[in-house]
Amino acid sequence: LASGRMISVILLSLFVAFLVFMFQRKRSALPHIPGPPTIPLLGNVLQLGPRMEIELGKLSKKYGPVFKINLLNKTVVILSSYEAIYEAFVKRSFDFAG
Repeated sequence: LASGRMISVILLSLFVAFLVFMFQRKRSALPHIPGPPTIPLLGNVLQLGPRMEIELGKLSKKYGPVFKINLLNKTVVILSSYEAIYEAFVKRSFDFAG
């Protein structure tokens, strides 16, 4: 009985390690955009806290007007200046579409 439980724990650990590896590998879809390091599965959710606008402002000061964060395994690009928004939605709208 104890050895069966041990095998289950080992298999579960290997499965979780595989999932973490896959999520970390998928994260590099936008390698040229800076952003804070993420926690597997959660992303940057814990970094944002209840006052998200303040934390995003701090991240903007650190990473610049265009940076990425990860929210529950979804990559989000943040544009935090008028110039960055204009560049993305007017000058380069085809690059940001879709």
